[in-house]
Amino acid sequence: MLGAGRGSRGARRPAAARRNDCEPVSRLALVDLGANGSTGRRRTVVQKTDAVWQAAMRSSRRGRLAIAWIEVRDETTFRLRVVLRFASGRLTAPVTLARGDGIAPQVPAIDGLDVALTDDGAALVAYVQSRAAHLVTLRPDGTIARRRTLGASQESATVAVAPGDTFGLSHELRDAGGLVALAVRPDGAATVALSRDGYLTVRQRPAAGGSFTPLGRPTRDRVYDGDLAYTAAGDLLLAWGEEPENGPAQLFIARRG
Repeated sequence: MLGAGRGSRGARRPAAARRNDCEPVSRLALVDLGANGSTGRRRTVVQKTDAVWQAAMRSSRRGRLAIAWIEVRDETTFRLRVVLRFASGRLTAPVTLARGDGIAPQVPAIDGLDVALTDDGAALVAYVQSRAAHLVTLRPDGTIARRRTLGASQESATVAVAPGDTFGLSHELRDAGGLVALAVRPDGAATVALSRDGYLTVRQRPAAGGSFTPLGRPTRDRVYDGDLAYTAAGDLLLAWGEEPENGPAQLFIARRG
């Protein structure tokens, strides 16, 4: 079972959640946090845009970061961009991966953003456009190495990506609800977090493959977003946010060994 969640009280709901946010902002900033919770240097990644529609970020054990975002201009022009940050703190120049015309928020031209980093520093960016799920691989220097179309999708969908060597057969999770997050361990074990009507469930697949089986429900309250990650020791971390009707939003983190 998942361990008990730890709450951080008094935190306000972020203005730009990792996925499917309905309140875009016009600036995206990056702040380093120390192990003791102290804040470090603040850097503005995006500021010359009407709105940051969605944003996603992943870090590696070697101190690298991949930051991807969808920006909107004049409520109709969508653009997907990405930057990489080296362990030294230097950012690569932004690279535009996709662009298109839509109507925000009713008909987004680009949707379902997620990003991952491989051990060698390459980045994987997944997104949905023109009723298809796409994957772009970037070299460690931030240049585009490969583009792939993974398959058909709905106009508006959620995707998740994690590093791996090859693609296997797709697996349908029946009656699963919406995808919140995906995490894959180096040995191939995978975990997905799913949401149905705002309630969170977790399913896991063993390293040998096969079906995803229920792992448990970390909370019985409604959540508005969440994320998954494996630690270097192979433990599973699940984070989620709750926003009570009468009170401030709260962030919880649970660990499963």
